[in-house]
Amino acid sequence: MNLLNGRQWGKRYITGLDGLRAFAVIGVLLFHLMPTKVVGGWLGVPLFFVISGYLITDLLVQEFDKDQYIGTYQFYLRRLRRLYPALVVMLIVTTIVILLFTPDLQYNLRYVVLTNLFYVYNFWSISHGESYFQQFGGASPFTHLWSLSIEGQFYLVWPFIINFLLKHRVKRRVISIGLAFMAVVSALLMALLYQPDMINRVYYGTDTRLFAILLGTALAFMWPSDRLSHFIDQQSKQRLNIIGAIALVLMIFGILYINGQHPSTYYGMMFLFTLIATVLIAIVVHPASIWSQWLDNGFLNYLGKRSYSIYLYQLPVFVFYERLIPHFRPNMWHNVIELILVLLLSEVSYRYIEQPFRRGADFQNVWYWLTASRNRFFGTGIVSIIMIFFVAQGLTSHRAGISMPKTHLQKELSRNQERIAQQNKVAEQQNQLKGAGPRQHIKKQPLTQNDLKMIKKYQLKKLIIKFLKL
Repeated sequence: MNLLNGRQWGKRYITGLDGLRAFAVIGVLLFHLMPTKVVGGWLGVPLFFVISGYLITDLLVQEFDKDQYIGTYQFYLRRLRRLYPALVVMLIVTTIVILLFTPDLQYNLRYVVLTNLFYVYNFWSISHGESYFQQFGGASPFTHLWSLSIEGQFYLVWPFIINFLLKHRVKRRVISIGLAFMAVVSALLMALLYQPDMINRVYYGTDTRLFAILLGTALAFMWPSDRLSHFIDQQSKQRLNIIGAIALVLMIFGILYINGQHPSTYYGMMFLFTLIATVLIAIVVHPASIWSQWLDNGFLNYLGKRSYSIYLYQLPVFVFYERLIPHFRPNMWHNVIELILVLLLSEVSYRYIEQPFRRGADFQNVWYWLTASRNRFFGTGIVSIIMIFFVAQGLTSHRAGISMPKTHLQKELSRNQERIAQQNKVAEQQNQLKGAGPRQHIKKQPLTQNDLKMIKKYQLKKLIIKFLKL
């Protein structure tokens, strides 16, 4: 079936992608609110990655085809206007709330803010951050920002790579196959580097999560939006619609049931889900597909256009709400209130931060508005100076530069683990001195009654915290 036609100059608004963004952000929201019921909601992030990889690549290729070069400076400026102001405001607002109401979250705050500003937070999280899935009673309002760092790193290098490949006239089918191969390599790295007790390495690592973006870029070279035909035969249209339906059902199933802590997720299940998401995106961007129309509706478009701000503010709202509401117990009404707060904040962010910067608002008019009234000018200036000094003082404090100290229970468990490990090491050395072969079974030192008591106490504490969050 021929689904492509001659190139059509000019950018085509791709209907349906905002609907897919809405699905992605809904999955993330439900996962953070109900992690035991929507266990795969975190897979909204790979869906975001594929969409970003496809759209950015598609636009850059169209720019090259039209002008025979890619304006890297203009690209960076567009990305910064689109993403950076909302991120900076979110970091400032969240920091102020932490300093005023939740000082226990101030630990490492300086490094969290700095690494997010430079889009390297995911690297820092590998060795310093908590597991995305194990944050009983101690969730951070910044944990979700790791994905923005990976996208930022992608935006930094991708225009140069595309420009180089296209200037050297590498065949686009070859580029697509090469990118798909690199995606497979990234997925294999995830499987090879996965360790159940060190999940952060593969979950936050750029090399192990890049396959989702790479699949989107590969699709853009093979399936350019400006060459997809509006007019195809009925049989081809039916095939598109059926494949889209199957992909959507499988994707929803994954969002509901794929557990982020199960080994199979990192041994190929996440990659399989991302492949399915890539197929669905290919169907949705085709103008002849019915899914391009069905996913283009007011509700989904509203959420999709605000998905970036919703993603930014959802975890801070959930964390602060659950901490600041007295005797908080999760229920439907609390969930509804939290969702309303997220939507309100995201609407403010979208309308007054994202859109003005994205459209290149005339800030000269804002300056005239401020200076038109002396009270308005000095009032705004004083509040801004106080806020800047308050945030700066918080970020430069001693607590903001150190990790949270371990509790007495955690210290005792660590000491017992170190003692047992040392005893086992000594036992192995003794057996080797006695002539025990490397394959001979070595009897480990058993846990003492005190060790067992401490472990039970620690496990009971985790179960209580987990029960209270259900």
